[in-house]
Order: sequence, then C-alpha cells, then structure tokens
Amino acid sequence: MKTINYQPLTINLQKGFTLIEIIVALGIFSVVAVVSLGALVKIIDANRKAQTLQAAMTNLNFALDAVSRELRVGSSYHCETTDQWTTGTNDSLASRSCAANQGQLIAFESSKVDNISVPHCRLIFVYRFENTGTNGSPRWQLEKAEKSLCGDIINPNNTGDVAYVSVISPNVTVTDYRLGVSYDQNTQPFPRTFIRLVGYAGTREKERTYFDIQTTISARIP
Repeated sequence: MKTINYQPLTINLQKGFTLIEIIVALGIFSVVAVVSLGALVKIIDANRKAQTLQAAMTNLNFALDAVSRELRVGSSYHCETTDQWTTGTNDSLASRSCAANQGQLIAFESSKVDNISVPHCRLIFVYRFENTGTNGSPRWQLEKAEKSLCGDIINPNNTGDVAYVSVISPNVTVTDYRLGVSYDQNTQPFPRTFIRLVGYAGTREKERTYFDIQTTISARIP
C-alpha cells in the first residue's frame, strides 16, 4: 500500500497596505504636492515680475538718457502747456518757462546743424506727452520729432515734414507725468528741465511693477 505524505500548510504572515493606510499616504502626498506647486507658482510669478521690471527700467532709462543727452547740449528750451504746437520754416526758438505741473511739450535747438540749407541752422527737436488712453483712463506716451532740414515743419497732427515717434515701449504704461522748464536770463543763465514719469510695467494685474522716476536736466550751453 502506497503511503502519501502530506506537507503542512504554511501561512504568510506578511501583510500589504490597508485601504486606510493608502488613503492617508495619498492625502499626505497631495498636501505636499499642493504646497510645492504653490511655491513653484510664486517663484515663476516673481521671476516674471522681475523680468518685467528689468525690461521696463531698461527702456525708461534708455529713453530718459537719450532725452538728457540731447537737452544738455541743446539750447533755447521752449516749453508749451499743450501738444498743439507747430514749428515754422527756418524759425528760431525763444526760451520759455513753464511750471512742472503744466508742461506737455518741450522744443529746443539741438547740437545738430543743417549744413545743406542756406542759411544754416541748428535743427529743432521736440518731445511731447500724448494721451493715448481710452475710456477715461489716461495713458501718456512720450513722443519725439526732429528736423533733418531747416525748412522742415513739425505739427501736432503729423501732417508736416516730420512725424512724432514713440520713445517708450508699449509694454510700459505711463499714468501720470510732470514736465517743466525753469529759466531766468538774469539769475539762471542755464535753463533746467524737470521730467517725472509715474506708471507701471506689465499687462496682468498681479505681474505689474509700479515705478515713479524723475530727472532734472541742466543745459551746458547758456
């Protein structure tokens, strides 16, 4: 008779994760992921804001430096309280002052000379603030026009020989400004120009960077 040997049944006492443990682990992982994602989003927003600020300040500094360089070697600062100003042909400028909260346009004789026209003349440059905002929201743009010949005409509607061009990036919004010229022939032979720009850079509200910069420029030629 054949004998059959039976092996004892062994039970594996090692257990896996229970449903409750899995739920708890997933909950902890979700909390960590949300916190990490929030920190990452803040870092990205801060980086965008920093890049926006750098681009805005670079553009504004370049614009103001260009204005400063030209005004320092210019003469006959002529300030107007409106942008509706037109130059004539072969005209010369008379210095004119205006308060810092009233100026909107400044014209001056630059250091460039027209050697083609007869008689020769120093070419006139003009900077003005033009309101390009809509729906009652002011948005000022700094624009420039410059003559290339003595007989060129600059008018506010850009229908003359020279047209105004913007010198500030459209990504920069100027909500307020100040432009003024102080000059007295007896007590202040070197006229001074004051410019202040207030506004923000960036299109999205949370990425906007606000600025308030100003400069004072004194002529080197009395």
